[in-house]
Amino acid sequence: MGSISAAIQRPLVRLMGKQILAAETAEASRAVIDRWGRWMSVPRGVQFETTSLGNVPGLRATPAGQTTDSVLLVLHGGGYIFGTAQGYRAHGARLAKSVPAPAYILDYRLAPEHPYPAAVEDALAAYRAILESHAAEKIAFIGDSAGGGLALATMHRARDAGLPLPACAVLLCPWLDISGSGESMQSNAASEIIVPPPVLARMAQAYAGGRDLTDVGMSPLFGDHAALPPLLLQVSKTETLYSDSERFAPMARAAGTSVELDVYDDMWHDWQLMAPLVRESRQAMASAAAFLKQHLTP
Repeated sequence: MGSISAAIQRPLVRLMGKQILAAETAEASRAVIDRWGRWMSVPRGVQFETTSLGNVPGLRATPAGQTTDSVLLVLHGGGYIFGTAQGYRAHGARLAKSVPAPAYILDYRLAPEHPYPAAVEDALAAYRAILESHAAEKIAFIGDSAGGGLALATMHRARDAGLPLPACAVLLCPWLDISGSGESMQSNAASEIIVPPPVLARMAQAYAGGRDLTDVGMSPLFGDHAALPPLLLQVSKTETLYSDSERFAPMARAAGTSVELDVYDDMWHDWQLMAPLVRESRQAMASAAAFLKQHLTP
């Protein structure tokens, strides 16, 4: 049974899900998400400035009273077809303030105009740029939904290129298998109120641009998870993407990677973005902040 605050917000979240489902184009989907993103309150004491990392635009959220030289690279969700740094400014600011450390919210290129591998190329370029001024052990990745899959794919690519990997990564309800082969895609179809299977399938096709959906660059679940940094995954047992995290955790552990898997009951996809309005969202973000502080060097 969820909290009272979750019950209050659920109808609004369901409405957003219906609006996403009704959107027939990428532009319409983007308008829906940006409108809802601007509605979220931004915590006080965080300054924003437009920036660029490796020629990839974004937004830097800098908290007052910053005490570390660590940095966060935030990769937003949106099925690879929508989402912006401005739309995620509240989420990025909360992460930045919780550490505290600057958070770069990346405006990576979106499909269908820019299908795979554009997003991974942008994320890797941004990471390379951060490495020019920060040691890897001072960097953390945070990604939600598609951004979680992008974070994992980027770490795979960075490792294979011989780059040092970040200190840790937080993956919130990550989309790790765009082929949709997880059991929860069917078993949780009725309980999902944000990204039902038809929406995910449409996004996957737009991002893939005709490529095989099981390509590990797009579906990093099927990749090699050896030598990755410590990972925290948060997922709801009732969302369609539950099986992505459920399958990934034992696979990564078998490869020698440290994985913490936090499973919540009866929450919607990406509920973490509703902090501070929902108790479970605050709990999840507090857990993420503790994980980041634990693994980022002082």
